[in-house]
Amino acid sequence: MLQEKGRDLAKKTGEEGECQFSDGWLHRFKVRYGIRKLDISGESKSANLSSAEEFVDRFVKIVEEHNLTSEQIYNADETGLFYRCLPRTTLASESEGDVKEFKQSKDRLTVLCCANMAGTHKVKLCVVGKHKKPRCFKNVNYLPVDYRNQRSAWMTAKIFLDWFKHCFVPSVKENLKKNGLPEDSKVV
Repeated sequence: MLQEKGRDLAKKTGEEGECQFSDGWLHRFKVRYGIRKLDISGESKSANLSSAEEFVDRFVKIVEEHNLTSEQIYNADETGLFYRCLPRTTLASESEGDVKEFKQSKDRLTVLCCANMAGTHKVKLCVVGKHKKPRCFKNVNYLPVDYRNQRSAWMTAKIFLDWFKHCFVPSVKENLKKNGLPEDSKVV
């Protein structure tokens, strides 16, 4: 971020060609003043790499078999949005000790994002919250997202299937029609 800001300032002042932006100065600054990255809390992450590699081969075969274009290949992924959560890392001097444990806020929303491979069609976001009618929606007539509710604000199979049938499928059919493809075209 600092390098981008530096480039932006150099461009605005007309010094663009005379400045160099390397990682070295920041690294040396952190070493000189004993600044380190401190993990406040963390969670181990793992992935099944062998299954992923097998799936890639299967997926390539499906794409070739049905002659699919990047307009017909979609990806959806959900993420948790902890809207009251503090950062998990901070910068601290060498003399400062470790940070005491504190309980992270668990207030969250789940957001499902979906778009085609070409990036030309983005399906309306599906947001899952805890409350059926949150107070903040009191006088709201239109939401730019597809809002669902579930007690723990998690995506469930029921919510996903309902989103798939009532949001994803109609949106994809409309996009296919807009691009001159038959509505019953294969989509992955």
